[in-house]
Order: sequence, then C-alpha cells, then structure tokens
Amino acid sequence: MNDKVKAIVQVGYTKYVMGTQQALTLLELLAEAEVYEAKYRGSGADNTHHIYPQDTNQAINEFKVIPTAFYQMAKLAGKPEKD
Repeated sequence: MNDKVKAIVQVGYTKYVMGTQQALTLLELLAEAEVYEAKYRGSGADNTHHIYPQDTNQAINEFKVIPTAFYQMAKLAGKPEKD
C-alpha cells in the first residue's frame, strides 16, 4: 500500500492517524497480544493479576482509510480549541 495514504485506528477511546502500512503492522501486533487485567478485591485483600487470550479484534474499535485531501485538511486545522 502507498504510505502516503493514511488510516485512522482507534484503540480504546483514542484515535490515531498513521500510514496504512504502520496501521496494518499495529493490527498484526495487537492480534498476537494477550490481555492483562488487575482486579481490585477490596481493602485488606490482595489484588489478583490475570493474563489471558483476547477476544478476536476486541482491541481495535475502528480502522478506516482516509483520503489524502481529508488528511491534509484536518492536519491544517490542527488541534481544536477547548470550549
């Protein structure tokens, strides 16, 4: 794929913009990753720690290829001001 073409990848609640090749690499890496979770068991009890296989594609909420013109326009607009 052409690295000038960009993709939006959402992981959790954050969206990232990167080249399509980088996005595919990220997807491949995350597909092989395991999930880590710590569980709080209340005061006085030891926390438990868990590592287990993930549900397929659960980590990636969105993967979308965007046109170059859209990328350039959004890049030009920069970071939005707080209301």
